[in-house]
Amino acid sequence: MKLLKYFLLGVIILIVLISSSCNSLSKKDSKQNQIITLKSTSISFPIQLLDESGKVISMRLKCLNVNNFTIENDVENSSLVISIEDKVDIPSISSSLLAWGKVNFFETYTRDETIKYLEKISNSDCFQKLDELLGFSKNSNSTATFGIADVKDTSLINQYLKASVLKTVLPADFRFMWSSQFTDDHKLELYTISNSNITLNESSIKSSSIDKNKDYIGVLIEFKENSWSQWESITKKNIDRQIAFVIDGKVYSAPMVRSAISSGKAEITGGFTESEARNLVAFISCGLLPLEFEVK
Repeated sequence: MKLLKYFLLGVIILIVLISSSCNSLSKKDSKQNQIITLKSTSISFPIQLLDESGKVISMRLKCLNVNNFTIENDVENSSLVISIEDKVDIPSISSSLLAWGKVNFFETYTRDETIKYLEKISNSDCFQKLDELLGFSKNSNSTATFGIADVKDTSLINQYLKASVLKTVLPADFRFMWSSQFTDDHKLELYTISNSNITLNESSIKSSSIDKNKDYIGVLIEFKENSWSQWESITKKNIDRQIAFVIDGKVYSAPMVRSAISSGKAEITGGFTESEARNLVAFISCGLLPLEFEVK
């Protein structure tokens, strides 16, 4: 009888220990897992686009060294629900998850070339207001940086840049584009772009990786072999000029070309941190995101 009592007591203790252990693990998993809900900004779209978006997001997370995660489609709410076991800084990876990922390599106009076009309307209110906000007449240079502005002024500048008077004097392929990064004094640079040659884009890229140098951190891009000749032709044409590396309509870097490049490679530098460079690699390498999302 005593033996039976001890046996039953042992079973009860074992059940309590197992239950306690399971509860502890459950709480631990719940605490560790981070949930990100990405809701599509589109009201109606083909359901397969949600699946395709999930695949792109999955590849981007792996590029960011996030490996322990699950992605579930919430079709009813047009959302992707991401559960991440790894400890990650959610705000730092959000831009990589939300970015469309449209990549272009544009030729550029220099600031001096742009001024020559705009001299025809130098007496206009538009010209004078833009000069006041951007300070483009203060210095003469042969770079693609037209001017620098305070972030608070960019919205007003954008309105002036749409003025019809500018369209009458600028070439049809001319575009203004803002930099993606702030200068040291927290300002943005305005670049002058030519979109006449946009043959190289995200579909031309074979791979990208972080390039760690003792002086800087950059992103190394390798084009697919069928794009090598295009890249060589563009770089040969633009020796001592800048080629703008643009993602989703913002200039991430505009390196000066010193010689024709026949190796099918490009290095993008721009004072990136390792985290910023990793984010760039994530959406350069993984293709376009089929849907536009917001974090909920």
